[in-house]
Amino acid sequence: MAFDFKTVIEDYCGTGKISEEEVDFLEIEHIKTMSTISEILSPSIAHWNICEACNLEQGSYWITCNASILDRLRPVRTGKPRAYKLFDALCQYKLYRPGT
Repeated sequence: MAFDFKTVIEDYCGTGKISEEEVDFLEIEHIKTMSTISEILSPSIAHWNICEACNLEQGSYWITCNASILDRLRPVRTGKPRAYKLFDALCQYKLYRPGT
């Protein structure tokens, strides 16, 4: 089954429900993001209601929302949470801006 990144996140934020396949899909998308972060020019900003559902500031990126969801549903066993690693990468590549 083919999934759409934003649709999976929107559905989860709206219903609070997500399948294991969808979580696996979001995990793969996060891994892709982290491996290509140096090539990203302008991450897409999530809608305010998605940011709110992810307990993030309005104006946060979709990729940040994804990391937040994964940290909630499938926390890492050792090391920094995904959202922290993503924040570090966003800062490293000067993609962080206040409100994200």
